Amino acid sequence: MTEAPDILTLTTVDTGYGKKQVLFGVDLAAKAGKITAIIGPNGAGKSTVLKVAHGLLPLWRGSITFAGADLNGASPAQRVRRGITFCPQGNRVFGELNVRENLELGGTHLPKKEVADRVAAVLELFPQLPPRLKQTAGTLSGGEQQMVAIARALVSKPKLLMLDEPSLGLSPNVLKDVFDKIFEVNRTQGVTILIVEQKVRKVLTIADHVYSLKLGKVAFSCPAAALADNKAKLKELFL
Repeated sequence: MTEAPDILTLTTVDTGYGKKQVLFGVDLAAKAGKITAIIGPNGAGKSTVLKVAHGLLPLWRGSITFAGADLNGASPAQRVRRGITFCPQGNRVFGELNVRENLELGGTHLPKKEVADRVAAVLELFPQLPPRLKQTAGTLSGGEQQMVAIARALVSKPKLLMLDEPSLGLSPNVLKDVFDKIFEVNRTQGVTILIVEQKVRKVLTIADHVYSLKLGKVAFSCPAAALADNKAKLKELFL
């Protein structure tokens, strides 16, 4: 079987916040059509990888390519148009807007008719959302808000969806629903997913490949199934 090509590649990437360096020579790749997980202890630089890939942080050194094209100098909006979307952790929805309005914001760069078509297509993936379209998003449960955030990101029909800790604040039952939906989006829609997650054992059940970061560097990389079965290595990575 032919191995899937890399769709996103970070090569010897350095970046940080202000004068504080957070990533040090990070090499990382997300393969097209696969789920790639980034794990590691707090402060390892996991979220920073997603932010620099989306253009929210400047690239200090190294290179980032997407579908073979250099992303250096591309704004976040330009990256969205190229096919990259990002769901940050925490603030999942625009609480004062209703669900439909939240979804429509995912296609602000598209013609109005196309936005309507894309919202309709995405709603087929999320059957719990159509009855809630007129409901104020801030009144939804945490799990429902996460579904809205993922659905909104899919309205632009991305090639790559980056998720930053989608499990944050969710109960175990709701967490399973969210992870099942992420897996479904990947397998049925072919969307490549790069996910940062603290619920390590859970994310390893859906991921194809995993990178572990420690102190801003890649400490370990392997197929997710291999790490899931290696309790000793998991313990070592989080010491």
